[in-house]
Amino acid sequence: TLAAHASGRPVRRYTADLVMPAQVAAEVALLKAVALRYVMSDPQRLTLQRAQRELLAELVDALLAKAPDELEPALAASWHDAADDAARTRVVVDQVALLTDQQAVSWHARLV
Repeated sequence: TLAAHASGRPVRRYTADLVMPAQVAAEVALLKAVALRYVMSDPQRLTLQRAQRELLAELVDALLAKAPDELEPALAASWHDAADDAARTRVVVDQVALLTDQQAVSWHARLV
């Protein structure tokens, strides 16, 4: 990439295209296909991901209904400062995003 865009200036995001040897591009394509086939398309994994999506959606709904009381203190302050429903929803989504997987399961069991 650097050799293909040798202008003397640093290569930054959106200022150059990634250039790689054909062999490397082929290996990357193969690894992506293997990951898609054996990891991302695995029926058991897809079932688990569906359940996780449902849990998170239910948790967001529960927090929206119970906020700001059930939010962590810093996010409760952000909730109060939020200008509208969209901003308050963002605060709730930020709260859920801060949780570990186990915390999300625990909060879901407590709030839903």
